[in-house]
Amino acid sequence: MNKKFIFAASIFGAFLISGCTTSPNYLLDYVSPEQKPSPNNIQPVNEIKSLPTYIEPSPEKKERFELDFKNVALKTKSDPNYQRIGLNTPEIKKWFKQNTYLLWNRDISKSEYINEGLKKFPENRYEFNFVANNISSIDIHSNTPSSVY
Repeated sequence: MNKKFIFAASIFGAFLISGCTTSPNYLLDYVSPEQKPSPNNIQPVNEIKSLPTYIEPSPEKKERFELDFKNVALKTKSDPNYQRIGLNTPEIKKWFKQNTYLLWNRDISKSEYINEGLKKFPENRYEFNFVANNISSIDIHSNTPSSVY
């Protein structure tokens, strides 16, 4: 009888603790009337942010970027996991180079660069991470371009 009483008491206690609610996250889901958004202050949840506009750099800066860009391209050849990204048209090549410049110039973050790349080439996650990590590790304020190794 003692075991039945303990079992019944534990069931009753669990029932009381749950508060007779159907949602186990009731306390986490509660929003007070003051917290409820009014139609005037609703913010979009996933606002789409566009990348900054590419602006043609000065000849000196463009030359520096080109050297760093070529050095990263050389590094891809020594990585056995790196697969070529399908940059098969002049437009796609221009898009890739301009986005890479924006990353190099610190106009966009690594995650923005990678996300933009994956929109067009979802199968090339490793490659966009590789380029992003190598480009963003370059000190663009030093007087010498990055080295191959």
